[in-house]
Amino acid sequence: MSEADNKPTAVDKALILLDLVAQLSQQGRVRIVDLVNSSGFQRPTVHRLMSTLKSHGLVTQDEQGFQLGGKVLSLAAQAYNTMDIRRLAKPIMLQFSELTGLTIHLAILDGNEVVYIDKIESRHPIVLASGIGWRGKMHCTALGKAMMAFADRDNQRVCLQGPMEAKTEHSITNADDLRAAWQEIKKQGYAIDDRENEVEIRCVASAILDHNGRPLAGISISGTTSQASMENAQSNGQDLAQACLALSRELGYRPKPIF
Repeated sequence: MSEADNKPTAVDKALILLDLVAQLSQQGRVRIVDLVNSSGFQRPTVHRLMSTLKSHGLVTQDEQGFQLGGKVLSLAAQAYNTMDIRRLAKPIMLQFSELTGLTIHLAILDGNEVVYIDKIESRHPIVLASGIGWRGKMHCTALGKAMMAFADRDNQRVCLQGPMEAKTEHSITNADDLRAAWQEIKKQGYAIDDRENEVEIRCVASAILDHNGRPLAGISISGTTSQASMENAQSNGQDLAQACLALSRELGYRPKPIF
């Protein structure tokens, strides 16, 4: 392949600029100079391509600069209407089933509970009694904590105000401890249920986020305490967090810059 073949096309450049608008607009309107500096493209090229994007409704412009246009929201809505989270999450579930041999769950939030919507059984002789449709509480399951850490404040407030039953002696039962757990989960990207829901079960989970950074679903790796040591849970959690983050990015999620 020649060097010319590696050069970005006009379409490549337009998509790069659109992605930059999405990222930079988290701090306000995006100016031409911001796009020139961030992309490295010549100013006339940026002007021309932004005019094209604007003509198609992909960006809008006012005196302060650019932001994403309504056409992007329309396309995103169509994509989400046809999205099957089970299909999208299945490769990750299969990957960690093969890697760990443990039980893999996929769950969504439903009110103040998590609901399993898919499962891959463990290869170990001792299997978990859970199944599709099983429900668990937010405060004492890895899936519940992993997803609720990224939920909006209204949902978090409802969870914090609700009763927190002590399922085991290890369960979190007060709002301050749960709030602190969410902060740690957001930093590390995964949650651990260390015998908090069932006495002999240890789980690790990570959330799959949408373009707004809200939880669409969560994936967990579960086993008995003899099958899943705390060291393995932490190692698996780091890998699972990276896999779920990659899928979240495919769905439009962009982590907010830290300054």
